[in-house]
Amino acid sequence: MAESSGNVWSLYSVPLDGVSVASLLASVLLCGPLGFILGIIGLARTADDKRRGRWAAVAGIAISSLTMLVAIGYVMQTMSPSTP
Repeated sequence: MAESSGNVWSLYSVPLDGVSVASLLASVLLCGPLGFILGIIGLARTADDKRRGRWAAVAGIAISSLTMLVAIGYVMQTMSPSTP
């Protein structure tokens, strides 16, 4: 039992990746391309088990992708000719 509790605390000995967290923050603040690029960099940095925070990179990519798709859809809608 003591061995399993040591494994739980070893998760927190690995540092949190700042680029992944920055990706999540940039995407929440509606900086879509920046959040997307930082998310990809964060995925690459958290591929090995030396850093944690892969969840933040994935969430940053997902939110920024959705934000960019909505922005592109809005621009396409406003540029299309209106029918009388």
